Amino acid sequence: MPSLRQLHARCPRLLILDAASLVVQVGWLEIGRTPAWVALEEEAGSGLFRALDELGKRPRDADAFGFCEGPGSILGIRSAAVALTTWQALRERPSFAYRSLVARRHNRTTRGNAHRRRPPSNLARAHARRVGTPR
Repeated sequence: MPSLRQLHARCPRLLILDAASLVVQVGWLEIGRTPAWVALEEEAGSGLFRALDELGKRPRDADAFGFCEGPGSILGIRSAAVALTTWQALRERPSFAYRSLVARRHNRTTRGNAHRRRPPSNLARAHARRVGTPR
């Protein structure tokens, strides 16, 4: 299973979606630039798109997608999956899934208490596994 760092080396512009909780998080990772994140306490169906607008990014510009497959809100996870499926139909790109609790555990065991000094985004430190079609 490649790490997020390895994925980012192969796919320089990553769009990360997490709609599995009450807070919708969307991140844009681009080599050579500071990661950009938006977190909104909003319904996933509209929150994902409003977060993209706030980031000033378009899905078509991403080289790959990452998404949280849970555990969490099934409606939020499905909203993200529908968006990814649609974007994949327009232009196929790699998609990677991660599990939020595994990412948080990995962060705590590898970084000690460093996560307390950073924004509450486990996405940037998550390990991902490649998947075919988002579920």
